[in-house]
Amino acid sequence: MNLRARLALSFAALAALAVIAAGTLGWYQSRSELYNQVDNSLYNAAQQAASRIDGPGQANPSAGPLVPPQSDAPNLQLYVTQRTNAQGVIVSPGSPSLPVTEQDLSLATSKDPGIIELRALVLKDGQQLRIASVSLQGGGILQIASSTEGIQSALSALIGRSLILGTLIVFLAALLGAALAATITRPLQRLTKSAEQVALGTLQALPSIDRQDEIGRLSKVLSEMLSALQSSEQSQRRLIEDAGHELRTPLTSITSNLSLLGRLAELEPQVRFQLIADLESEAQEMNDIVSQLVALTGLGKDQPVQDVDINQLCQLAAQKLLRREGRSVIISGQAGIIQGQPQALSHALFNLLENAAKFDSQGQIQIILDPDSVTVLDQGPGIPEGIEEDIFGRFHRAPQARNYPGSGLGLAIVQEVALQHGGQTFAYTRPEGSGAAVGFSWNS
Repeated sequence: MNLRARLALSFAALAALAVIAAGTLGWYQSRSELYNQVDNSLYNAAQQAASRIDGPGQANPSAGPLVPPQSDAPNLQLYVTQRTNAQGVIVSPGSPSLPVTEQDLSLATSKDPGIIELRALVLKDGQQLRIASVSLQGGGILQIASSTEGIQSALSALIGRSLILGTLIVFLAALLGAALAATITRPLQRLTKSAEQVALGTLQALPSIDRQDEIGRLSKVLSEMLSALQSSEQSQRRLIEDAGHELRTPLTSITSNLSLLGRLAELEPQVRFQLIADLESEAQEMNDIVSQLVALTGLGKDQPVQDVDINQLCQLAAQKLLRREGRSVIISGQAGIIQGQPQALSHALFNLLENAAKFDSQGQIQIILDPDSVTVLDQGPGIPEGIEEDIFGRFHRAPQARNYPGSGLGLAIVQEVALQHGGQTFAYTRPEGSGAAVGFSWNS
C-alpha cells in the first residue's frame, strides 16, 4: 500500500472515530434529555393529582389523563393508572395494571402526603414505562405512568440518521484525505523519481520545492547531498584522469626500455646499467604514485578521533626524515594536544618535510609550531608568485619542478588532512627571499 492510500485511510479512520465518539455522546445526551422531560412531566402531573385528592374516595383515577403533557418528549402519554390504600391494596385499578412493590407499600403508609418517587418499569408484554408514585393524604398512593416507547422510537431514529450522516462524513473524509494525500505526496513522488534516476547512475538536478515544511527541508538536504555526490564524482573522474596521465609517462618509458631487453646481450655494459637503472627509477615512480593514491583515497577512513600530541608527531616525522634522507630538522614552538586523527596528521607532517627536502637539498629545514598551525621552512628556490594555492592540487607540478622526483600528490594529501580537521593550507615564499614556507592549520 502506497503512502497516498495510507493517508486517505488514516483520514477516513480518524473521521470514523470522531463520528462514533460524537454520535455516542449525542445519543446519551439525547436519551438523558428525553427521560428528564418525561420525569419532569410525571412529577408535575403527580403533584397536581395529589393536590386534587384530599382524602380517600375523593378522586376518580379512571377519568383519563389528569393533565395534558407539558413536555416536548415524543409521543408522551400520561395516565392515572391506579390508586392503592394504606395497606397497598389497589382500590382503583388502571389500565394497564401496575405491580405494587415494597417501595410502594412503604410510601403508602407514609404520613407525609405529596412525596413523589420515580422509577422505570417493564411490563410482561414488554411495554416500557416510567412511573411516578405520590403519597396521598390519609394514606395510600396514586401512581401515574407514562409510556417511553416514543423515546425508544426517537432514539432508534437518531441512531439511523447518525449512521447515514456518519457514513457520508467518512466517505467525504476519505475523498478529502485522498486529495490532501495527493497534494502532500506529489513533491515526494517527484523526489523519488529523481532519486531513482540517481540510483541508476544519472546524476541530475532535483526538482525545486519552495516549501518551509519537512518536505522542503528534505528537498534541500537531498539537493545538497546530490551536489556533494556530483562534486565527488567529478573529483574521482579528475583523479582517475590525472592518475592515468601521470602513470602513462613511466609506463611508456618502461615499455620502451623493455623492448631493448631482447637485445640486452648486444648492448654495452654502460648502456645495460643505465637501462636497468631507468627501469628501477620508473618502477619506483609508479610505486610512489600508487602509494600516494591509496593514501589519498583512504585518508581518514575509519580512523577514530582522539587526543593527538602535535609536538610528538613532529618529532617522529623529523626522525623518519633523518632515517630516510639523512636530513635533520629543527623544531621550535609548541602546538600542544588537539582532537584529530593521528595517522592522517602524521602523514601530512611527513609530506611537508619530504617536500621541503626535495626542493632544498643542502639547507636547514625547520618546523615552526603554533597552537593552531604548523609551518615547514626550507631554503630552496621558493614558490613562484601566483601558484601558492595551485601547489596543493592533485598532480600539480610547477614548470621548475618537473625535474624533481615525486608523484604530485604529497601536498594534496596535506590539504585533505587540513580540511578534515577544520583548517586550511597555506604556502608563500619567505620574506628573506630564500626558501618557502608551507603548512596547514586546524580547528583546535
